[in-house]
Amino acid sequence: MPRALWSLLRRPGRMTVEVLAGRRVGWAKPVQVFLIANLVYYLIATKLQLSTFETPLKYQQLGSLHGDLAHSWSAAKATRLGLSDDEYAARFDALAHTLAKTLVLFFVPVLALAFGVMARRAHRYALEHVTVGTHFMSLVLLIIPLPYPLVWGLYQPGLTDQADTDAVWTLISALIIGFYAWWFMRRIYASSRVMAVLQAVGITFVFFRP
Repeated sequence: MPRALWSLLRRPGRMTVEVLAGRRVGWAKPVQVFLIANLVYYLIATKLQLSTFETPLKYQQLGSLHGDLAHSWSAAKATRLGLSDDEYAARFDALAHTLAKTLVLFFVPVLALAFGVMARRAHRYALEHVTVGTHFMSLVLLIIPLPYPLVWGLYQPGLTDQADTDAVWTLISALIIGFYAWWFMRRIYASSRVMAVLQAVGITFVFFRP
């Protein structure tokens, strides 16, 4: 298993190519890789108090495209439930924490579909795209904590706005995921360099769509 995880980080796409070609000896099954990557991520996330896949209510209400709508919707919902804004926010955040674990699983079929659409000329079977999506999501779980040391160094409570820090984290994470997506497209689907850049942007959009 350590070999599989290291291969994802060191040589993105290599293990996937081997598995798709039927050379499975020495490689863990995609589901096993995904489960272990989940375990590694949540151990690190718990230690560092990361909440990558959940969005607290206060961030939903920031000045984004749907910020005003989220604010009015949550206020109306709190009134119907007879809760104060703080009580409703606490309930919302608790539910978001629970659903975040399901969201990780949801990304696998979404990624499989995205890879299938963007690399339709490669003429791969649907199950092969699922394998690619599973490996790539496993990789994402391993690399998401990587920007933490830099962002933690930038963030100083009381001096740096948390939203600004989160924006820096998002940008760095998007660049890292895009870089690995580019390698996946090159190695697995033999995309040209330019086409792989466009496809990598599309894959990154799956995670960071507005």
